[in-house]
Amino acid sequence: MRRFLAVLGAAASLSLAATAAAHAAFPGRNGDLVNVDVSDSNTESGVMRRLTLAGVRDRGLRCRVARTTPCEGQEPVFSPSGRSLAFVDATNHLTISRSDGSARQRIEDPPFSEVGLSNPAWSPRGTRLVFEGSDSGDTLGDNPWDLYAIRRDGRGQRQLVEGGRDPAWSTRGRIAFVRRTGPRTVPQIWLARSDGSGQRQLTRGGGSQPSWSPDGRRLAFSRVSLSGPGSSLYTVRPDGRGLKRLSRLRAESPAWSPDGRRIAFLRVGRGAESRQRRRRVYTVHPSGRGLRAVGRGGLRRHLDWQPRP
Repeated sequence: MRRFLAVLGAAASLSLAATAAAHAAFPGRNGDLVNVDVSDSNTESGVMRRLTLAGVRDRGLRCRVARTTPCEGQEPVFSPSGRSLAFVDATNHLTISRSDGSARQRIEDPPFSEVGLSNPAWSPRGTRLVFEGSDSGDTLGDNPWDLYAIRRDGRGQRQLVEGGRDPAWSTRGRIAFVRRTGPRTVPQIWLARSDGSGQRQLTRGGGSQPSWSPDGRRLAFSRVSLSGPGSSLYTVRPDGRGLKRLSRLRAESPAWSPDGRRIAFLRVGRGAESRQRRRRVYTVHPSGRGLRAVGRGGLRRHLDWQPRP
């Protein structure tokens, strides 16, 4: 029994450590993948880069104060039109830019920038963002993070959900998020309406990093294994039915393609610490078939897929 509790606690810790990069795919043609390279960073931020699906071009974004200054940030996500990016900059401010990283504009102010802010996600119309924030200074409790919504012009900020992380906003108006139900429990995926009401638990066996399909009818997510390290890739319907395991690879940061035909994710390599583990981009069909590698491995974190008209 003690061993089981120890494994459960370790799995919960791992799942919380992996809690990041939740998002939704918006319909369109498949554009580039955006990811964060942390190979030269000692902070949560890294160099934001764009990767073509064929893996033949892997380039940094343009948000620079000088040509020699890389574009640093974390958790970049494309708007529904694919023309804008939202991300958390290196100073922990919620920021919007063009899709190439230029024309940056901060849209929120402290207290979150001084304590904790992460994981922005766009609304289906691209007029609002939901993000997780903590203004208490205590980010180590069971549910120290809350979900907030804000207009893209920086106005109208308000709390949506108390005790939640990893928000992902579907094209059908639902918000998926991650919550722990108590000490020594594995985080689970929950659903809520766009105003934060109607909250209900979706998964029972654990889940993190939710990513909606473009039609909002399925949700991809990572699930930590209690029998060993790492997470596996699953999909499920919003009513909790149709649970399907797509891959036994150690998977993080699922991102559904805008055409709905592929799911990208990071295959996690081995290493003593999470930041030291190399990750390579893979894609797979929602049926679990057609697994493919994209580009080269590296110290990558986070994925999002750009929709194009």
